[in-house]
Amino acid sequence: MDFTNLIDEVPYGTNVEAVEVEPQIDDMDADGCIQKISNWERYRNFWMDYYTKKMDEVNAKCDRNIEFQNRKLREFFMTVPHRSTKTMEAYDLPSGKISISYSKQSMVPDKVAILKRFEEQGDDEFIKLKKELDWANYKTRLFISSNGEVLDKETGEVVSDVAVETSEPKFSVSINKKGGEDNGEGNPNT
Repeated sequence: MDFTNLIDEVPYGTNVEAVEVEPQIDDMDADGCIQKISNWERYRNFWMDYYTKKMDEVNAKCDRNIEFQNRKLREFFMTVPHRSTKTMEAYDLPSGKISISYSKQSMVPDKVAILKRFEEQGDDEFIKLKKELDWANYKTRLFISSNGEVLDKETGEVVSDVAVETSEPKFSVSINKKGGEDNGEGNPNT
């Protein structure tokens, strides 16, 4: 698309209201204004598409290479002794830290079924006035057993209308402020 015939009638940084307008124009001039608007819209769309494609290329390139570095770090992590806490394992490096968070279990209530059960039992302790399950309060009475069942602490009964969801372990990399400095050319040091 050739945009060489576009003339910037409003210099950059100039207020549009400050540019002098011809006092009278005819139909041809008015139609020319419409054509210029159309050309400027095409100009804008051309460059927006161009830079959107470039950004997509940059994002894909970065994502691909970051994923590769993460894979290398994950494999490295498995070969070195690392410190363990209750929730994660970590290994410190000069430029950052690599870690794996343990999977977590969380309770996923079937609120409709629980509400129905409490209504049938006449147990209003965990029912809010607008007939909504008070999950925040009720879940404090529950725990996940070693075999993955949800149990009621007070009654010892299995709570069948609360499922257990287990998240996947999460590998992450944290970069120190000094890590991965830019060499001034937009390419991080390797």
